[in-house]
Amino acid sequence: MKRSGYRSNKERIFEKIITKEGIQAFPANEGKRMLHNGKSVKTPEALIESRFYVDVKGKKFPYGNGNYWENYVSSDDIDGLLSWKSMSNKKNKSTKYASLIAYVYELPRKKKDLERAITELKRSKSFDMSCLYNSDGIKVDEKNLYKTSRKIYAMLAVDVSKYNKLKVPRSAAWNAVYVPRDEFRKIAVPLKSIFDKYKN
Repeated sequence: MKRSGYRSNKERIFEKIITKEGIQAFPANEGKRMLHNGKSVKTPEALIESRFYVDVKGKKFPYGNGNYWENYVSSDDIDGLLSWKSMSNKKNKSTKYASLIAYVYELPRKKKDLERAITELKRSKSFDMSCLYNSDGIKVDEKNLYKTSRKIYAMLAVDVSKYNKLKVPRSAAWNAVYVPRDEFRKIAVPLKSIFDKYKN
């Protein structure tokens, strides 16, 4: 997955990780909107493994003063992902399309803060160390986690249909929504586990 022009840090990290994992991804033209059911909707950032529409969000873990599991998105993101999923499933009955939000969580670098972040990540029922990578997109584990000089990222994802059912308003001015922390921990899973399940 190589996008032309400017790419944010979260996009660069995401691309490195999925490239190392051998996951096929095709970037989309985010500037182009689609008309669906008479409504203009946003185009997802990528199509992965030819059936997953994905938007990528970069967040700090924690964000601000100890706020873990930050996950807000715009209603426009949700509408776009659900619309592309619906449209594709209607047009192609042989493939079951899905839409995901991938979260690239940047973990703190200080050992004490990193240990707290890992402890918090483990509160998610689906968490395992396989979702941790360094800034080169290479997996890290508990043997080298606290020794690496590079930044550490946790790559998690949520099914947009589940997110949509649990979302609550965050900011009317920014048209933003989020899923409360306890509920979000239940639906966030390592991104690669979704693709491994699909391949198997």
